[in-house]
Amino acid sequence: MLRVLAVLVLILQTTSARAQQIVYVDRSASGAETGDSWDDAYRSLQDALFEAGAGDEIWVSRGTYLPDAGGGHASGDRDASFTIDKAISIYGGFAGAEVRREERDWATNETILSGDLQGNDVGAVSLEEPSRVDNSFHVVTATWSGEPAAVFDGFTITSGHADGTPVENTAHGGGLRLTDANIHLRNLRISRNAGDAGAGIFASGSRIVLEKSRIIGNVGSGFGGGVYSYHGELSLAHVDFENNRSGRAGAFGCDRCTATILASTFVRNRASFGGAAYMRMGEQLLISTSFYGNVAGYMDGGALFLDESSTELSNVLISGNEAQNSGGGMFVWDSELQATNLTVAQNVALGQPLGGTIWIGTGGGIASLQSSTSLANSILWSNTAVEGDAIVNVDGSVRVSHSIIEGGVPSGITDEGGMSSEDPLFRNPAGPDGIAGTIDDVLEVEGDSPAIDTGDNSALPIDALDADGDGDSTEPLPIDLLFRQRIYNGGRADVVDIGVYEYGAPVVVVIEEHPIDNRRRIPFNFSVYPNPFNSELFIRIVEPVLYEGRVQMFDMLGRLRQTSVFRAEPGNQEMRISFGTLENGCYFVRLSSNRTDQSDGKLVCRVR
Repeated sequence: MLRVLAVLVLILQTTSARAQQIVYVDRSASGAETGDSWDDAYRSLQDALFEAGAGDEIWVSRGTYLPDAGGGHASGDRDASFTIDKAISIYGGFAGAEVRREERDWATNETILSGDLQGNDVGAVSLEEPSRVDNSFHVVTATWSGEPAAVFDGFTITSGHADGTPVENTAHGGGLRLTDANIHLRNLRISRNAGDAGAGIFASGSRIVLEKSRIIGNVGSGFGGGVYSYHGELSLAHVDFENNRSGRAGAFGCDRCTATILASTFVRNRASFGGAAYMRMGEQLLISTSFYGNVAGYMDGGALFLDESSTELSNVLISGNEAQNSGGGMFVWDSELQATNLTVAQNVALGQPLGGTIWIGTGGGIASLQSSTSLANSILWSNTAVEGDAIVNVDGSVRVSHSIIEGGVPSGITDEGGMSSEDPLFRNPAGPDGIAGTIDDVLEVEGDSPAIDTGDNSALPIDALDADGDGDSTEPLPIDLLFRQRIYNGGRADVVDIGVYEYGAPVVVVIEEHPIDNRRRIPFNFSVYPNPFNSELFIRIVEPVLYEGRVQMFDMLGRLRQTSVFRAEPGNQEMRISFGTLENGCYFVRLSSNRTDQSDGKLVCRVR
């Protein structure tokens, strides 16, 4: 009898279990607002969040959505926020007719979650801007801490204004406030949010994965203009930070947190300390990441400020950054730094402190103070400072090996062998714009550079993040900054190159997955011929000059079908691509530069 009852209970539990659903949201829908279809979609995202259950997906059509609309919120309620408090997946970027999630084009169908409740924002992003004082404190909040992680994908989050008080929890996270959350964030544009800490994203005690997103123009007054993580775990991959500002950590702040950063860029961010990033009392791992033109406008660390941290850097490019005082590229304070295959170039330590310090204008490239710093397979060149253009050690230990340092190994730094002071022969350090220290600089080396095949293979760290995606996280790091093969024979031996690039190496990992994404476009003027083509296609670039990049072919469903490496020869901006197995049909050709810029696609067809 007990067995029969147990079976009946199991049957009742199984039949009563709620099936996972798709809940539709379209602000322009005119149907019954049941959320069951695009025609009957909810017109408010808040209503969908209220109705959705654990395991459901919410699909949101393009347009602008305000957190004070729907869900029982009163118009103008600054406390209203899109709240993720269960294991749901929320996707933006739909046109409003898709039947499969893969059909959405989130870059074209912009889905905006805005804190500008009155639609009256004007002027600059600032906590003091009067037109923003009626905006939402937090556009999005997340508190779900269980398994599986919540998913938030394909949105623009803008105009949050966290100008409240810490006691009321309204001073941090204008864009997103994440409290003890477990969440995956993808394909986001987080811009023009303000707050004290973490103006774009504030995370406390949270586990976060942030991928393929742009953090732009957010302004904080305290710690972390773009992202601030406190006592949590954060994994970033393919994230661009640009023009964010704050008191400390213009773009990214990591306080007592664990962070990994892969294939990301930090451009023109600004703070008093740590122009791009300030990392304090935690553990951080940065791989294949670039810092350009960031500024510490009051004191130290133009790109990076490390404070009581344990940090590993590999394939990290630090160029054209500036500190008002010391550490034009990087300021290392009471920390442990293990750095391999860096290129630190064209950074400046001005030596003009506004608050007073005993270390004035030291370390144009790197200033290491009371720290244990190890540097291998790296280039320090064309940095300037009042004292110690390349690198300075004060009251600590700095060891260098198999690296190129302009002017030789400075006093107070331990030479562990394999060092050089020869010119690394950067290909075009000022770039097409003629201004050194900007993102178009070409800091790859010429074919006769002393950096080629002269590094130390044993210094390569293990591939802990499995950056090449081959399932092996115990092998030596197999990629350079551009995800090309490491330890490639550049003409002398199978020895790793010095610096962030591996000369002449093939691409081993293709980063992009779709011909349309949210990266910054540049107007390549190029032609393709013949079109249609048979077995070979010629590409001629008119402008701007593309020194090295990728040519990618996508089919009409957006699937990457073939990748070729483009390398310009002097006076020749043309290449020939052969197609052996590509079937007849039409394809998009896209050019990608050395970094994150890319062209729009051209349609070509193969007939044979």
